[in-house]
Amino acid sequence: MLGQKAHVDPLNYFLSFYPDMPPTFDVIKERIGYSFKNKNLLIEALTHRSAIQEVKHRIYQQTDLDMLEQIPWNEKLEFLGDSVLSLGITTWLWYKGNLTCEGDLSKARSALVQESVLVLVARQLDLGSFIILGAATEKAGGRQRISILADALEALIGAIYLDGGFEVCYFITEKLFMPYIKKHLNEEVFADHKTRLQEVIQQTYGEPPDYQVVNSHGPDHNKQFVVECRIKGKLLAQGEGKSKKKASQIAAAKALKSTQLSSL
Repeated sequence: MLGQKAHVDPLNYFLSFYPDMPPTFDVIKERIGYSFKNKNLLIEALTHRSAIQEVKHRIYQQTDLDMLEQIPWNEKLEFLGDSVLSLGITTWLWYKGNLTCEGDLSKARSALVQESVLVLVARQLDLGSFIILGAATEKAGGRQRISILADALEALIGAIYLDGGFEVCYFITEKLFMPYIKKHLNEEVFADHKTRLQEVIQQTYGEPPDYQVVNSHGPDHNKQFVVECRIKGKLLAQGEGKSKKKASQIAAAKALKSTQLSSL
């Protein structure tokens, strides 16, 4: 039996249990804008542990089981892709993020590599349709499971890195994440100006800044709020926004840049 199986490629043998998957590989290559030189890396990135386990349960010959031991699922590539993605986002922030404070850079990176963003990118690619899953996992909704989608995206990034190098991987990552970069920079990084201002003022003056709504105008569906930021009764800055929270954040951002802060 060993002699008969020696000529069989383990990967092709594994894929014979999932005949509908190989035709989809060209589709995912087109969506990410990259053609793999080593297609085995793509297959590994898209293979979930449950698929290997399912095939093992369906065969009994030891030589076939031995062949399957040679086929990795995507967890190792996921581990690599997590670091590559972090480096790619860090590189983008360094060159194009227009941030100079280490704290802001760290918050921006954390906001962009969090699982919720990975899932958005994965769903944009319809990545769930290309993952090789065991039947039970698929029946349980595995193609839309958040952890499976996020892990597969990281594995795919790791595979691109190994196949094409960091520069190629960086540009693909930038393309995939660009729709979410500005949104999350605006909402999750700069939205934390109040915390930064409080840290500065609390350390120096021993009390937090005070925010007061001093005006509001416009119809109920499009109301604008004006908020003043003060410390020890002295006006630092004023912000205006569609919510009290947004107006406060704008006031805090202006206060951080204000010469009034240094003159207190």
